[in-house]
Amino acid sequence: MATKSPVTGHTYTHNNNNMHNQLHNHNQGHSHDHHQDPKTTTYRERLRQAVNKSKTPEEIVSNPAAACYQPTDLIRLLAMPAHSYSAVKKAFNSRPCIKSRSRTWTPASGLDLLPKLNQGTKGTGALSAQAATRIATTTRTGNIAPSVERSKLDTQFQVGFSMAYGHSIELNMENETIKDGNAIDSGTYIFDSDELPYASVVDKDWRGKLCEECLRNLPVEDDGDAVLECRSCPRLTDGSGGGGEDLELRPAKFCSRECLELAWRTWHGYECKFMEELDQFEQDTRLALRIFWRNGQEGVRLITGEAAETNTNSIDTLTSKAAGLSLNNNNINSVNKVDEANRKPRVHSKDGSQVSIQELYHNFDRLPPKTQMALLIKAHYLQELMGLSKNAARELAQIQALVKFNSFAIKSKIYQDADGDGRICHQEEYAVGSGVYLLASMFNHSCAPNAMVVFGMHGKTSLRDGLETTPGGGDKGVDPRVLNVLTSKSLKAYGSVPTQVEISYGPTGGRMPTEERKECLRQKYLFDCNCSACNDRYAETLRKRVFKCQKGNYACRPMLGDEEECPSCGEKVDCNTRDKMMQLIAQLLGDASDPTLPLSRRLTLLKTLEVSQSRLFVDTYIIYGHTCDQLAMVYTQSGDLGQGTQWCRKALKAVMVNFPHDSIEVAQETLKLAGLLFNNQQHKEALKHVQAAIVLYRGHYGAESKEPDLLELYKMEEVLKSTIKEYY
Repeated sequence: MATKSPVTGHTYTHNNNNMHNQLHNHNQGHSHDHHQDPKTTTYRERLRQAVNKSKTPEEIVSNPAAACYQPTDLIRLLAMPAHSYSAVKKAFNSRPCIKSRSRTWTPASGLDLLPKLNQGTKGTGALSAQAATRIATTTRTGNIAPSVERSKLDTQFQVGFSMAYGHSIELNMENETIKDGNAIDSGTYIFDSDELPYASVVDKDWRGKLCEECLRNLPVEDDGDAVLECRSCPRLTDGSGGGGEDLELRPAKFCSRECLELAWRTWHGYECKFMEELDQFEQDTRLALRIFWRNGQEGVRLITGEAAETNTNSIDTLTSKAAGLSLNNNNINSVNKVDEANRKPRVHSKDGSQVSIQELYHNFDRLPPKTQMALLIKAHYLQELMGLSKNAARELAQIQALVKFNSFAIKSKIYQDADGDGRICHQEEYAVGSGVYLLASMFNHSCAPNAMVVFGMHGKTSLRDGLETTPGGGDKGVDPRVLNVLTSKSLKAYGSVPTQVEISYGPTGGRMPTEERKECLRQKYLFDCNCSACNDRYAETLRKRVFKCQKGNYACRPMLGDEEECPSCGEKVDCNTRDKMMQLIAQLLGDASDPTLPLSRRLTLLKTLEVSQSRLFVDTYIIYGHTCDQLAMVYTQSGDLGQGTQWCRKALKAVMVNFPHDSIEVAQETLKLAGLLFNNQQHKEALKHVQAAIVLYRGHYGAESKEPDLLELYKMEEVLKSTIKEYY
């Protein structure tokens, strides 16, 4: 039951003449949501809610689905105590219609009209005879991409099951290495081969910049490879009938003909005609549709027959507790709602190679009724819009819930030349899309994880072979979608109790107060976390004391948010002023996080944000540390390495207070500071931080690892030792 995390924090690299170091924050996917991303914290959500009170029914349902209901109908449906598909159908006032365009939609030359998938009531959910014939024919003629070999676990790990935790990834007690009591080193890849997603989608902000199939960068004009636009995608016109100028709707773009054809056969050929309507839906809904299409092609259904109209357990008869959250009785708020069938193991292949989409946990019946109805409303609209079978809406509603609990953010590093001459550059890591991975969804959660998710260039295949050839992608470098999981700590079996391998579903311990983190997990994943990080009360108390006394400043002890007077000097807290400053900080956080801002504007916002935060918070508060890191990045991009170094020092101080000194967070920030010192030619101090970063990275990836950050640190160490020996 892994889930996506939002856009990660910014990272940067710097080049100075021949001293080229590729430094980048190695955000570890799910296992490590970057500490510098304010969007990952409920702190920011709390501030935002102070300005924006609540969403309207239309915002909950999302347009254009809401346009087919009267507002009174939406309010009534969302207020119902249990979901009812019949009520959704009755409230549907007008059928969706495709807006008029300057031409009739037809597939472009070389792209065939795909047969309609059979998504009827049959339990098999098999393809129609016509579709099966088409796939058999295209496979023989080579027009469909070869099937991708399923990933499986390394022999040192297995998919386990227990009544306490449900399904989980754990050490394989039958492996000879484990039997002999040997420890598994940190930096061990858990998957035998990198895993590709069952389905994926590019983030809307990155459409037109990345290939919509493989998520690689689109070719630039100088490369000689043209960007391929889908000529079947509808264009909005000025309505004059003369083929007016295209407006905001952008056609799907691909990096190669292979990607275009693969996307057409697997999902785009079904969605292309409706791109204008689908473009208005959120990313999770579009990902759910792509899972729906693949299910149809593979003959898979989540619902075996006619589902009940009300909120009953019958709708969940095929779900499993892939991450085991519903089976841990200490972690369930409403155990009575859990289907008894889910207390039995459903994943029967210990190596994980046979995990199917049916075995992922969608939790639909444990969602609030309002959420259930919103998913059904959107699903019914899509069913009517695209002419799907009568049970498709129920299927789509559950797939949307499955995406909510199982999707991963797909993260990629974007390189940019700050000054145009190649001398100083930076890179930022973004969540450029999301995907559902079958084997990766087997991991349980911990706020103090012992494993981390890696994507693309950090996967096992790329580090071993350098390049990867993927279906539809060709030999174009590493596929950014591939995922693997690395142990971040040494693991050893103790007695007969299996040792679980755990990742983080969101913020780890140190990124936000424990109670807020637990509430975030409770609201998003419907369980109470009682891991070791959540029970570290002493550390939690220290992290809560973030407010400065306005009279005594650092001479006084930091305060909790609910304290009405300073515990050191007795100065009364001006709550109104504090609330106003919190709202201002929330606004500045939102404005400064826009990646499209000009550098000068972003710097102005960050400086204003830092001044506001420094008046309110102590300098070890992690949110303040995030701002310092952003300032370091922006100053570096503008060529001021001195200022960049100063702000990076402050960011490292905040990280070291909030995270263990051997954590990956400290390693990442130490690497950043080492790179800045290296580029600023502060050789002796740079060497000290490079060597500290090497020790930390080895602890997470192993001494023999070929992890790019570690290899770059070795190069920097060699250059610095040589320089110091010659000139000092």
